[in-house]
Amino acid sequence: MLSSAEKLFRALLSAEPNFSHIDALAPFQPMAARVFHFPIDTRSNHQAASHLLNSIRPRKLVVPPSYTRPPTAAPHRTDLKLKTVSWQKFRNVWSS
Repeated sequence: MLSSAEKLFRALLSAEPNFSHIDALAPFQPMAARVFHFPIDTRSNHQAASHLLNSIRPRKLVVPPSYTRPPTAAPHRTDLKLKTVSWQKFRNVWSS
C-alpha cells in the first residue's frame, strides 16, 4: 500500500487523441497513480514538441534515440529532432 505522499508523485500522462484513456486504463484498475489526459495535436512538429517539453520540464523523459538526432537520410535537417536542453535526461531503453 502506498502512502499519500508516494501517490502524490506517481502519475501517468495520456497524450493519445484518438482513444479514450479511461478505456485504455480500465484493465489496470485500481491504479496507484494520478492520470492526466492531454491529447496532443498530431499535426504538431518537432519544434512544437520541443517547446512543450521545455514548458513542462518533466523530471524524466523516455524517447527513442532517433528522436534526438536528425534523420539519417537528411542529416542536415536538424529541425527534425527534439531540441534537448540541460535539464532533460534521456534514457535509452531500446538498447537494453
